[in-house]
Amino acid sequence: MNPLAVLLFVIPMPIDHFGIRSISAKSYQPAVYVVQSTSAFNSRWIVEAIDHARQPDWDGEGSIAVADSCVQCAEDLFKDLVVPSLEPEILPIVRGGINFSWERGDDYIFVEIRNDTSVHLYYNIVGIQKWEGVRFADDPSLREKLSFALSAFSGIHKVFIQGNEQSLPNIPIRAVS
Repeated sequence: MNPLAVLLFVIPMPIDHFGIRSISAKSYQPAVYVVQSTSAFNSRWIVEAIDHARQPDWDGEGSIAVADSCVQCAEDLFKDLVVPSLEPEILPIVRGGINFSWERGDDYIFVEIRNDTSVHLYYNIVGIQKWEGVRFADDPSLREKLSFALSAFSGIHKVFIQGNEQSLPNIPIRAVS
């Protein structure tokens, strides 16, 4: 694994003297996330993929144009999220909207943003419980689920380290399976 970056988060994970999570414990175990290959979402991808579908009947079979509000919704939804460096497949939907999908091996993320700004999210990532649901784009739980799925797909690995905030610079990092 050749990580592009290492992100350090000190996450309150109380550990008692038996090594068991405990609310009353006074020490915390920091966590390091090793990021393999990620990038910022590029809104140019949307424009290039669906520009032809912004007119009614873009497929010659009565399709509905992708609304400007749908494009803006997509840009807002992915804004500031870590996305896989693998560029998504982006396709317009004949009933008005945009599909995004990432696929690598058995891992898959599907996002359908409809003209009414409802969003269908489905992900199936090895080692993580699959999830599917439809929410409106302004629902914070949708963005949370999407962020989680994209991070997992991107190869963000959680690694635990022993120590406290003062000893962090001297802590050897070890993977925990």
